[in-house]
Amino acid sequence: MATTIMATTITLIMLVVYAVILSLLAKKVLINRILVLVMVTTGLAFGMISYAAFIAPLNSIEIYFMNTRGTFHVLLVGPIQEEIAKFVCFLLAYVFIMRMRLCGEESSRIENGKSLAILGAIVGLAFAVPENLIDYGNLAIAGTFFRTVMSWPIHMLNAGISAYGFYRYKSAREVKPIVGFLLLVGFLLLAILIHFLFNLVLTTFVTF
Repeated sequence: MATTIMATTITLIMLVVYAVILSLLAKKVLINRILVLVMVTTGLAFGMISYAAFIAPLNSIEIYFMNTRGTFHVLLVGPIQEEIAKFVCFLLAYVFIMRMRLCGEESSRIENGKSLAILGAIVGLAFAVPENLIDYGNLAIAGTFFRTVMSWPIHMLNAGISAYGFYRYKSAREVKPIVGFLLLVGFLLLAILIHFLFNLVLTTFVTF
């Protein structure tokens, strides 16, 4: 098992590396540095909230009342609740940024598909911090390596996919609201499916 120091070190390194990458991507799309800073810090904050305010309490309730912390949770409950929690907090981060209007008209740049997907990925990155920090302490070397290589990108990818689904919904809702809603649900379900497949591989092939 990874020691506390090792787990913390790995978590901080992955957080910094991916935060820098996402910040550079955001800079290309948004241009305005203040808007990039606002998006990154807001996304990280709400990503942390998505785990602390939703997943941690839900896991505690599930353990206490249902005792389903085995394969059922890993393959079904986990992917559903985690992707929904990340998506909800992405929406909260989006509303928060748009209400701030720190950069005037330039704030509208965050409403394009690339910007929203990046914001979703930032939320996913922050969500991965407490989850991986906890899990590293319970994993053997193989599990730690696999989670380091795959878990961080998967969380960012899935949150970005559901965020892009929100963009497609926004683009279609005024002309074809039903189509927009189906796109939103479809992208969220795609994120859940990818998460399910990742967990399936994790539980089937990785030795903990």
